[in-house]
Amino acid sequence: MKITRPIQLLAILALGVLGAVTAGVVAQASTTKTTINITEREYSIKLSAQKAPVGLVHLVIHNHGTYSHAIAVKQGTLSKRTPLIKPGSSATLNVTFKKGKVAIWCPVPGHAALGMKASLAVGTAVGPAPSTTGDTTTTNYIPPTLPGY
Repeated sequence: MKITRPIQLLAILALGVLGAVTAGVVAQASTTKTTINITEREYSIKLSAQKAPVGLVHLVIHNHGTYSHAIAVKQGTLSKRTPLIKPGSSATLNVTFKKGKVAIWCPVPGHAALGMKASLAVGTAVGPAPSTTGDTTTTNYIPPTLPGY
């Protein structure tokens, strides 16, 4: 059986489209990113999430204090830090984490001892940080009554 030239071209075109679609899916999967906001002020660090997935995490640090601060992270042999962040300014630290616990602190001398430290659990889904406002109001949802039920 002899395959005609138009069918050969159609098969090659279909394989090319399939390859392009596969490459697009892989590229999209690899650009998925997690961002965790970190707020610093005298003398505390607040994380927008207590958990992060394994892989690339963008730490966006906001200094809401009146002094310059920085952020340092350590997980096993991984150690990274930002330069000093002036009051009212922000910085970003991109870190690729492995499963485990990450120590986060302000490396300005004496700041960690005054409470500027936190930790992050890596290897789990991202979740919101627990509320620190002390608000314990509970809302009970009562579904509307539908006619005939």
